[in-house]
Amino acid sequence: MTPSKPGRGSDQFPLRFPDGMRDRLKQEAEMNGRSMNAEIIARLEASLAPAKRGLLNSLKRSVSEFEEDQIASLRREMKELETLIRRFKGYESFEIAPKKKR
Repeated sequence: MTPSKPGRGSDQFPLRFPDGMRDRLKQEAEMNGRSMNAEIIARLEASLAPAKRGLLNSLKRSVSEFEEDQIASLRREMKELETLIRRFKGYESFEIAPKKKR
């Protein structure tokens, strides 16, 4: 788990920038009132957020499909039970008459 605010003790990764990128990042960081490190972290976090949303959406779809399958299965079972109940209701008219006392 990464800390919410990176510090000196955080994991480090040396990075080589293409020509001009360091200057552009420095400019952007200044405009956003951040250090260069904070700017890079913010941009990386923003780029990774869609992947998290994609995974979340995929999980939601899977759960929804599972729920739909379960509902369909329960509906089929209910229809079968209703059919059985209708059949057995016909047997109620064949009650056994009480025995006559002698």
